[in-house]
Amino acid sequence: MTDLSGKFSGFEGQIGTNHTEVMEALNAIISGLGGAPTTPGTTLTDVVTALTAINSNLVNMRAADALFYAATNSLLDQIATNTDTIINNNSLNAQRLIAAILSTSCPCDTTNPLLPNPLDVTPTPLVDDAKCRRIQFYLSLFSTWLFDVANYGSSGAAVGRWRCCRPGRIRR
Repeated sequence: MTDLSGKFSGFEGQIGTNHTEVMEALNAIISGLGGAPTTPGTTLTDVVTALTAINSNLVNMRAADALFYAATNSLLDQIATNTDTIINNNSLNAQRLIAAILSTSCPCDTTNPLLPNPLDVTPTPLVDDAKCRRIQFYLSLFSTWLFDVANYGSSGAAVGRWRCCRPGRIRR
């Protein structure tokens, strides 16, 4: 039996050695593929230290925000005060300008109208058909004139001191 026991002990040692080599080879493959490390790299102390640093940063940020908020409120109060001052000064200046203009104006005669009377708008005794024909004539005349001016301008013609005597010659 001792012989069998020795064989099992040798087999167990060989399997242990093979297992260690296989695990090292697998860990090398995992590491080469970018896998997670087999042994922990961060301890609980490291995590507590990082959280403490984050907490102190948050406290500092809160204090800086409080100072910024107070400074912003102070500036907004100052802007509101300055805006009120500007509005009051502009109102006072406008009142003084109006008073100065009124002090130099002469009293006007209010019995006569400032503007002349408008054109006579009393209806004419013409028959509606005659009025319509006259209006149509003037509309036709002005639209023809406008059409001719537009065609003259669109043809590239220009009004100026150059005029054409013959085709191909330009004279002043």
